Amino acid sequence: MKQNGKKPVWLSVVSESTADGDTDRTEFMTEGELTWEGGIPCLNYEETEVSGMTGTTTTLRIEPEKVSVIRLGTINTMMEFEAGSSCMAVYKTPLGEVPMAIETHQIDIEKDEALNPARVHMEYAISSNGQEVTVNTMDIEIKNRNE
Repeated sequence: MKQNGKKPVWLSVVSESTADGDTDRTEFMTEGELTWEGGIPCLNYEETEVSGMTGTTTTLRIEPEKVSVIRLGTINTMMEFEAGSSCMAVYKTPLGEVPMAIETHQIDIEKDEALNPARVHMEYAISSNGQEVTVNTMDIEIKNRNE
């Protein structure tokens, strides 16, 4: 793909969040778009009721060793995931702001023959006020919508 074009894609997202021994699993498939910003692939999609973030647009900026998640709309946040690193983020919701720390344990990014992202896997923990709240995994598969 040209690194300045737009490509319609299907995104299959599976996330698991474990807190106090209970695991919640969310799975959904949605239409999205693969674009390039400064040579970096970006996935854009609209959140749905399934994710609980209707009215929010999510952008995943997929760098070789780091994934940034930017959400704008009813939920606003910017989170960075880089294996072995921690970052602070603020989740801004209609009910208020939630500060959190994100500790990324693992990131795997697979590419297709055209060097476009084909799969993203992330494992991370979220804590708030110094207490670990959830342990999470997220898997995103990207497929060309025109195939």
